[in-house]
Amino acid sequence: MSPGGNGYFSSPVYDSLRHWLGNIPPDCAADPDQLNALCKSPPLSGGGVPIRFVRPVAPGLHRYADQYEVRTSVRGEIPVRSESWHDTFNALAWLSFPRTKAAINHRHFSELERDRTQRGIREDEAFSPGGKRSASRDALTLFDESGILVASTDDQLLELIRRHRWKELFWGRRADVEQRMRFFVLGHAVHEKSMRAYKGITARALLLPVTEAFPDLSPARQLEYVDDAAARHVAQPASFASPQDLSPLPIMGIPGWDDNEADSYYDDVSVFR
Repeated sequence: MSPGGNGYFSSPVYDSLRHWLGNIPPDCAADPDQLNALCKSPPLSGGGVPIRFVRPVAPGLHRYADQYEVRTSVRGEIPVRSESWHDTFNALAWLSFPRTKAAINHRHFSELERDRTQRGIREDEAFSPGGKRSASRDALTLFDESGILVASTDDQLLELIRRHRWKELFWGRRADVEQRMRFFVLGHAVHEKSMRAYKGITARALLLPVTEAFPDLSPARQLEYVDDAAARHVAQPASFASPQDLSPLPIMGIPGWDDNEADSYYDDVSVFR
């Protein structure tokens, strides 16, 4: 799928960014100035600083203070490369999921800060993280890049995701999925991949039980609700212990997200295994 037209990005993959996508040109990724113009009330970083989108620093080994998560947390600066949809989608995720993105940033920064302190490195010194990165940071990065928030009023539907029972979920209980579940793509890598969509795109799901009233909320209120719920989950120290804590979810199987109106669609074991 290519950007363009009055609808910009028509796939439901982009529903969580829809409000912001309508304010940038459809034929080219946004630059920092365009993105900053969208921020009438900028979200706060994980360190509580209002964010702003900036151009990247020169490549190479940077000071500790120039590390991405440090720069974001302490100075509120989020680098955006020119002509990069990947970075544009990351920026728009900050606007759509401000609490969740801030919570992820805070977790990353806290671990980097512990590492720096233990190694006795000053903030203005050259820095690269020591040793192997933790499983929790790997999980947080996977969620940040490929995450999807799945809200459901029916715990049995969430259990089918955990058990990878894709045909039973998306075909056998299709009406329940449409009525009782809502899906919100957080991960900017998923947004980027979906510009040229293919059947095997897989996100990593955070499963959120919600009340019966949730599907009747406005889309904006639903997004606010799941952002708050996801942020509270990320903030728990025991959460995201490893990438295996996140359920894989082949998003093209979601009703209406692809041409998946036949049961044979779900017999493709290269995707729905």
